[in-house]
Amino acid sequence: MEESLAKNTLNVLEGDISLLNQNVEKVSQIRVKELPSEFKGYPEGTVISYEPLTLEELEALNSDEMSPERAVAMLLNAIHCTTLESYDLYYWDVMYIGIQRKLLAFGNTRGTLYRRCNKCGNLVSKTFEYTDIEFKQMAAPNLPMKMEVCGQKLEFSELTMKDFLQIDAEQGALGVYARMIKNMEFDDAYEMVKHATGTDIKKLRFVDKQLDYGMKPFYETCTNVIDNKPCGNNVVMEVQSPFEVVFPEDEIDGDNEFEVQYG
Repeated sequence: MEESLAKNTLNVLEGDISLLNQNVEKVSQIRVKELPSEFKGYPEGTVISYEPLTLEELEALNSDEMSPERAVAMLLNAIHCTTLESYDLYYWDVMYIGIQRKLLAFGNTRGTLYRRCNKCGNLVSKTFEYTDIEFKQMAAPNLPMKMEVCGQKLEFSELTMKDFLQIDAEQGALGVYARMIKNMEFDDAYEMVKHATGTDIKKLRFVDKQLDYGMKPFYETCTNVIDNKPCGNNVVMEVQSPFEVVFPEDEIDGDNEFEVQYG
């Protein structure tokens, strides 16, 4: 799944790009064929589609006034599901769709990430092809996971986009564990996991491991020179949001590409 997902989706994207280039008015929504989660835990028959990124959105996203919250809201507003709200999709599925939309907007398959070297502070860039993207496969064969923890029969599932937006940084990993529990109110779940001991701690960590998936990070060596010596630090380049991936604009071959006439 890890190797085929990006390649198969690339084939779909290439077809979508071709159709968009022919006549963008023919495409109102693009159906999602594959997701990192493999659609686990979604209601049977769920159909997910998204609207192509518009020039208005691109200009707004490039604006200094665009907040991260507003950017996420714009993305969720462009995703459509037949059986649930877009914010009920898993976090990494939403991020993946966001990258697809940017790919379609620029008509290419190459993106660039920027990160600060944690050793010298130099800005490091990593350019990657879409086919280089790999995802960790979720170990759980289906969702929800059902297990007795702290004397309660609980149902666990992956964090949705709504869960992610509601995470309180001060609650840390405990808040994440509590958000994974789907058949208990959050406050009750938080109090329960906070006081877990012994075997229950092992069970919660096992659940976290079974549900873990997401985009594998890239790595890039820092080439900054300090005191005549290269830094050489191996910088972890994790994609945490589709909005931080920079895509080069299309290379225009000339007037004939668009059948332009003058005068």
